[in-house]
Amino acid sequence: TYPSPRMRKNIPLWILIGLMFQLKLNLKNSFYRLPGILKSGPILTRTSFNIGKVEGGFNKRNKYKRDLGNIVNQDTLRKYFKDTNASELTSWNNTCVAKFFSSKQVILKEGIFLLDGSIIPLPDNSNYEEAEYLPLDKHKNYVNVDRLPENEAKKFKYTLCYKMVNLLHISAKKDYFVFLGTKVAGGNSHDKPLGKKLVDDFVVSVGKGKIKKLIADRAFLDGDMISTFKVKYGIDTLIAEKLKNT
Repeated sequence: TYPSPRMRKNIPLWILIGLMFQLKLNLKNSFYRLPGILKSGPILTRTSFNIGKVEGGFNKRNKYKRDLGNIVNQDTLRKYFKDTNASELTSWNNTCVAKFFSSKQVILKEGIFLLDGSIIPLPDNSNYEEAEYLPLDKHKNYVNVDRLPENEAKKFKYTLCYKMVNLLHISAKKDYFVFLGTKVAGGNSHDKPLGKKLVDDFVVSVGKGKIKKLIADRAFLDGDMISTFKVKYGIDTLIAEKLKNT
């Protein structure tokens, strides 16, 4: 079900995803680190991911010499995921992947979920598609400068940002969590529609009764949305009150 950008699928998808996980689990941003990771004994032992050399590649057409463990050219891996449609990938993650996790009994009977929104500050680079500028304080928190005097508002720097909302499943003891949905949009996007879309997609793909209690912050405070979750899905929504200084 993965939204593959390729008509031909010579390389098994699980190989490509496994290789990408190897890079990210070892905090390597450069795809040129891939051959080294695939030759690392400690890494392969820890992850039980050990595949030998494939002569001629998966389509048996490559004639150049491959180093031991270099089963896929790093540029092939980079281009495959770069060419994957971002919106289709997000939809796949929020529906098919969530359904897969549910089939593996990762969702506990308590059914406690969390909607979490956050700002992702970015370098000032036009290549970040749909990113938007927001005024942030020194702790990278959003500041509503419209409520401040002009001389105070000027103190806050506008930073290129994304808004990210995650749907997490957590345990009552807070010793277990798993991401079951993610939406990334421009920094000015509001949390509520992003969070509602995550819950709607999850229930449609996985089914009712999995989310029993939904914990969220005040950014998701919306009477219509909370009522819809309760009436349509049987979800109780808990939003913490804002603490006041005394």
